[in-house]
Amino acid sequence: MDSRVEVSESSLAAGAGSPWPEGIVWCVRPPAGAQGRRALALNLVFVLSLILVGLAVVGVFIEIPFVSNYAFWVAIAAYIMLAGTHK
Repeated sequence: MDSRVEVSESSLAAGAGSPWPEGIVWCVRPPAGAQGRRALALNLVFVLSLILVGLAVVGVFIEIPFVSNYAFWVAIAAYIMLAGTHK
């Protein structure tokens, strides 16, 4: 994993109120690809939760072996998946 430390000119000037000695301010940023992977994971969970809710709604009207018996709980599981992905 590539972890780089970047120090910018503006962050050096803003270091007056920091507990570090003046002129030593570290701005640590995650690698560029990390944000894209997180967004992809959030979208994947969102799509899976939508599929589960869709199955729960369809399972109320059409017999789907496991889903029809537990349609309410399948919808609750989809909501928990969705709520767990938000900050």
